[in-house]
Amino acid sequence: MQQPLNDVSVLVTRPADECESLAKTIEQYGALALRAPMIVVAGLSDRGPAQEVVKSLKHFEIAIFVSKNAVHYGLDLLPPNARSLKGMQVYAVGLGTAAALTMHAIADVNVPTS
Repeated sequence: MQQPLNDVSVLVTRPADECESLAKTIEQYGALALRAPMIVVAGLSDRGPAQEVVKSLKHFEIAIFVSKNAVHYGLDLLPPNARSLKGMQVYAVGLGTAAALTMHAIADVNVPTS
């Protein structure tokens, strides 16, 4: 059966712990997924500059999360009483990021529709 990605090879460079899910989806569409994790995501080695931003968080109106990793590492920078982001508009770039925010009890996450 002809698949939309037959005869296509895709290099999947996501971190090792995130690579497999995307690779399997690519393969479901007929492509060859070449797993080659080239990215390592880790917390900051120097949290000082980020902590300075956290101190001024009360002056922000919007928080935008660009990935599940941003949710994990970004919320980890906040003191427990600030992790709800109460009073802020919260945006996620996609459904996976929004789900990660929901898992941290952050409600009313805005996600673009296109």
